Amino acid sequence: MFRLNFFCFILIFVSIYQSDAKERIVSLSPPITEELYLLGLGENIVANTIYCTRPKEAEKKEKVGSVVYVNVEAIVRLRPDIVFASPLTDRRALERLKKLGIRVVVFPHPKGFEDLCENFLTLAKILGKEREAEEILNIARKRLEELKKRYGEKEGPTVLFQIGSKPLFVANRDSIVHSYLDYVGGRNVAKDAKTGLFSREEVIKLNPEYIIIVTMGIEGEKEKESWRKFSVLRAVKENKIYLLDSYKLCSPTPLSYVEVLDELASIFYGEKERR
Repeated sequence: MFRLNFFCFILIFVSIYQSDAKERIVSLSPPITEELYLLGLGENIVANTIYCTRPKEAEKKEKVGSVVYVNVEAIVRLRPDIVFASPLTDRRALERLKKLGIRVVVFPHPKGFEDLCENFLTLAKILGKEREAEEILNIARKRLEELKKRYGEKEGPTVLFQIGSKPLFVANRDSIVHSYLDYVGGRNVAKDAKTGLFSREEVIKLNPEYIIIVTMGIEGEKEKESWRKFSVLRAVKENKIYLLDSYKLCSPTPLSYVEVLDELASIFYGEKERR
């Protein structure tokens, strides 16, 4: 009887210890880093990438590389329980980590809001934060429905989303950026671009009403000025060239996805949606 009771005590103690123990996490993806903070797990992050800058606290974490190239030795030294990565992360590095016994989870690129929610829920389930994730998603979905009801049926303006320069690179229908227009109206003039590579001549031919420049790797103001040379463009004539934050636009969380919709609604329709 004593042995049985003692054994039960040990099991209970181990269970309590494990539930309180903080899982050591390495995040190799900026949106995943931000989502971990949303779930209240910022303190669990032992390292991330040089591009993990949201929220501000993420900047203080040890850096183990970029989104693509990572320092395997540095990650191993930190003894993480789990590593989260994106499809952009060097596969060879991830395979090395797996062979060393480190759990690695790679999240696919979301193409729209529902994909984003699915990834977020999967992350939360892995870390025992499903309830918290559901609460966050309920807030985002409610706001999303309000925006879709108000703007989703609008034909909206024609838009070019520029996400790179030299060469010019735009968002096509396969990009999550394209999905924003499903909720606030608008027509992506480059939706049929096969790879996203585009020419200025094609832009002139399509003549969008708005040019949205995503500030990822682009000196936004200089790029904005370069468009002003093309005075035949409607977006130039009407001064409808805007800069938007790359992290929010291209690497959103469920909440920042809705924030982008608010910004686009403000740009297209001249009114700022209130929460």
